[in-house]
Amino acid sequence: MARNPFTALRRRFNGAAQKIPREIGRVAENHFKEGFTKGGGQTDAGKWQQVKRREPGTYAYKYAKSSSRSRGILIGSGSGRLKRSITVTKATFKQVRLATVGNEVNRYAKVHNEGLRSGGSATGGASGSGFKMTRREFMGPSKELDRKVKQAIIKGLSGVFR
Repeated sequence: MARNPFTALRRRFNGAAQKIPREIGRVAENHFKEGFTKGGGQTDAGKWQQVKRREPGTYAYKYAKSSSRSRGILIGSGSGRLKRSITVTKATFKQVRLATVGNEVNRYAKVHNEGLRSGGSATGGASGSGFKMTRREFMGPSKELDRKVKQAIIKGLSGVFR
């Protein structure tokens, strides 16, 4: 009795259909987390605007602690909660979804990613209070990520058709 050649192909395809979405999620998560080290530029929005504490002649520069001038944008005092909160929440053959996880971090993340009012109703404070945060998009559309995802898909499917 001859063995059906499509059985092995189907088995390899089903395995790839489970592996590829997880790999795409891992690639996307690493891509966006990399932006915290680089100071943005991981989305099509480009690099993040420089913080005032590094601009000579500004009040923030004049009165900034010397150690705060060297710390990264959006990294704060080094807790890294926002960066660590980026995670894959769903990885199926039809959809891969990333999000910031954690109630406190979600409000903080939205304010920074979209450039909203800080301290206002978006972050749990009184409506209208606070100040407008500079938009520093750390998650969003990215041509570079699209290229990385295509590479991951091609690599994953190459094992199916060997």
